[in-house]
Amino acid sequence: MTKPRIGYVTAMWKRPELTDMVFSHVAFLKEKLADKLELIPAVAGSEGDVSRAIAERNGFLYAEAPNSPLSNKWNASLALLREQDVDGVCIFGSDDLPNETYFLRLLEELSRGRDLLGVDGMYFFDQFTGRMFDWKGYRAPREKDVPGAGRFLHRRYIERLNWRLWPDGLESCLDNAMFQRLRAHCGQDLYFYQLRHEEERIAVVDVKSQTFMSSIESLAAAGPMTIIGNPYAFLEQHFDSALVAKLFLPQTPRLTEEDLPVSEIWKNSAPHGKRTDTEGNIFCVAHPALLGSLAHDALFAFQQMGRTVRTLTPQEFLMREPQKNDILYVQPVDCYNSQDLFTLLCASHRLYRVVADCRGLPDGPLLQRLYALPIALIGAPARTGVPATVLPLPFSVPARPLPFVLRGNIMASLLPSALMEEVASSYVASQLHARHVNLFFGTDEGTPTNALLQKTGIFFYSQWRCFSLRQLFQVSLSCGRRPGPEFFLSLAGGTPAVCVGRAPDGLRPEQGVFETKNLTEAMSLLKLLTSNAACWQQASDRALAFARAGQAAFAAQFGKLFP
Repeated sequence: MTKPRIGYVTAMWKRPELTDMVFSHVAFLKEKLADKLELIPAVAGSEGDVSRAIAERNGFLYAEAPNSPLSNKWNASLALLREQDVDGVCIFGSDDLPNETYFLRLLEELSRGRDLLGVDGMYFFDQFTGRMFDWKGYRAPREKDVPGAGRFLHRRYIERLNWRLWPDGLESCLDNAMFQRLRAHCGQDLYFYQLRHEEERIAVVDVKSQTFMSSIESLAAAGPMTIIGNPYAFLEQHFDSALVAKLFLPQTPRLTEEDLPVSEIWKNSAPHGKRTDTEGNIFCVAHPALLGSLAHDALFAFQQMGRTVRTLTPQEFLMREPQKNDILYVQPVDCYNSQDLFTLLCASHRLYRVVADCRGLPDGPLLQRLYALPIALIGAPARTGVPATVLPLPFSVPARPLPFVLRGNIMASLLPSALMEEVASSYVASQLHARHVNLFFGTDEGTPTNALLQKTGIFFYSQWRCFSLRQLFQVSLSCGRRPGPEFFLSLAGGTPAVCVGRAPDGLRPEQGVFETKNLTEAMSLLKLLTSNAACWQQASDRALAFARAGQAAFAAQFGKLFP
């Protein structure tokens, strides 16, 4: 019987070390599966001899193509297989790692006559944080869709599209554009047959590096996601041990369950502990893209008290009938499209017991309206003689702090754009980068600040990613702003916070918070903390003690209000 000839289509750009590692894995699979199938990998690159060398030493067919528009580049890669007499092609990004089981299952389904296949979900591994996520696929109404990575199309479909799977001139949304083009030419009732990644032990792992980092929040918006508690052990179950060792760079933490806060934030429903029929639920209401953001602390605290927490979009929540003893946790106003929706949810206190998260909300008319409601407020200044009750700040505290060696990273969060260049210059001048200390900025994507950071070669996180990923080994750097939740994130993780200018009221070195006069002094202090384990441990112990006291205070107050 003739062995199937399977084309492997990808495109490469930047990240030479990661791409070389992925391509060498494909070469390994090609050899290992040689008695079952012929794997013919093809790639389009845009960096001349650099791209070509990586491709050819790993046995890839290579085409040089401009990186823009992207759809044209992918079609150039596909065109390399036109004369290779392939039976079909599978599609992967240059940072996607399929395991052997993917190809074995592919062969099984091909023998049954299925010729349009995909995987129902995939995994994401963050090389910087060492964390890993299981994305379980699209929720309704896209539950029949499959991600772009791991799609397989039989040759007959590709020929119907004249070997151009993607429309010309596209820079984004290529996965959906390919699917729509396929249905337009081959039938509107077409869907990819879904291979079940969890049940069938199919691992397609998207490796995220510091150069390109897709938004975890956008994935959480599209479908449910859970955290893999021990990424190293999980990867060793699915991949060669030599590859797994390469995935974990010297600075990549090897996390286990006890290194992480207990959080089920990525699940739509996360029951914890015992509950009675009369206890009621706690509902966290936020837009899907933001479910992994500021709610983390409060959800963690609620769950630690053995309460059921369910996360819903505003639309899902407003369609639901209220039940006795239900508690509505409303995220900060800037999580919503308008203040009206936030106010509407807070005003539902006649139907629910409402907890409004006011962290980052300025003292103004909206906050005054909230004080006038008989609800509980988190993160608002305490005030007497008002119907509202103010709860202490909740904290999400890991079972134990991460090792000292993993914490040499500095987060400069939400700084005014005017200070970004100054902070970057101070960072370089202090030679912190020579100590394997990485500087990260929390900025809004698509802003001038973002462009500045890219130009200077410094990595940035999107604003909401700072909160949701819970980088527990980062140092916060606050430059003259009222501290937001990101300031306390470091303390909850057992890491100190360094302020340029005056520290927030009530916070001193006893809580792991340090004042400095200017950026130069701040960088010197950061250099001392990240190079001296004893200094770090002392500051870490203070920060953790402060956070754990805050967590206990929140639990006590919450228990009194909502027994």
